[in-house]
Amino acid sequence: MESQSGRVVRFAVALAAVSAFGCAAGDECRFGAECPSGVCLPEGVCAEAPTDAGDAMTDAGEVPMTDAGAPTDGALPMDDAATPDLDGGATDAGTVDAGPPACHDGDDRLTADELPLPLDVPLRQRVATDVSVDTHGTERADATRLWDFEGPYAGDVDQTAMRVSPAGAWYADDFPTATYVLPLSTQDELLGVFHLDADGLTLLGVVSTTAGITQTELTYDPPAPVWRFPLAPGASWDVTSTVSGLASGVTSVYTERWRVDVDASGQAGTPDGVRDVLRVNTRITRTVGVVPTEYRRHSYVEPCVGTVAQVFANGSAAEPTTATEIWRVAP
Repeated sequence: MESQSGRVVRFAVALAAVSAFGCAAGDECRFGAECPSGVCLPEGVCAEAPTDAGDAMTDAGEVPMTDAGAPTDGALPMDDAATPDLDGGATDAGTVDAGPPACHDGDDRLTADELPLPLDVPLRQRVATDVSVDTHGTERADATRLWDFEGPYAGDVDQTAMRVSPAGAWYADDFPTATYVLPLSTQDELLGVFHLDADGLTLLGVVSTTAGITQTELTYDPPAPVWRFPLAPGASWDVTSTVSGLASGVTSVYTERWRVDVDASGQAGTPDGVRDVLRVNTRITRTVGVVPTEYRRHSYVEPCVGTVAQVFANGSAAEPTTATEIWRVAP
């Protein structure tokens, strides 16, 4: 994963992604989007297109998803659950109008205008924890990759989050440049405070949803660079921030080093179809005292939409095989 991709993916509309992998009924498949019926059976072959479109999911033997559970209470993010959602929760549902169809000009660079992150729009995602993943993907002849995150994974649940303005919140005055806040994890009631502008997306801090004796309010100095625009293959940056403030009511000071590479391009299979993506690979080294702890995050970014899949892992492995959490865009 540390090596740079030698080729640039030319982003196409979803129809082009589907037609590139089109299969007839009974043909081998990996994603539902590869099949005319829209359904890839568990045995790896396309289902026949049903005559009654309303019965497509049940006829194909799709596994029903469980209801989303509410995030559990948690203390400050000194463990893996609190490592920030690296794109500020940029995952948007494919059915959400996140930008005009022509917002991307077809080159290999993504600017702020090509990655709109609207407020007050439900973000639907399918989440699993502690599962095996293939983050290397399948290498293709044109040097791009194909990643299979469609699932289902054990314990999959559908969840919904939303970017909202921090105006009026108890911590708002301490983050006057904040653009929005969003939950950082499915396992903690902590919010990331983010700033978005033409230069990039930065993490300003981490806060608890409510003030009080056990509140959390941490500030990053300088802000941690989640994205730097334009996002393009080969782009990289390396920044160390001092993180200070209250963590569950306890004064805390530590550092985080963010080493970020846009290191691969290709297509990612999700529960909501196959998407053309750039991969943003982030390695975070958190040092408390003299003890470092490392985390790895992969974000798969689609133009005009945002992040359509994310893999969160402990350790420094370039291609982790176990995800503490995996998020994918859901229909």
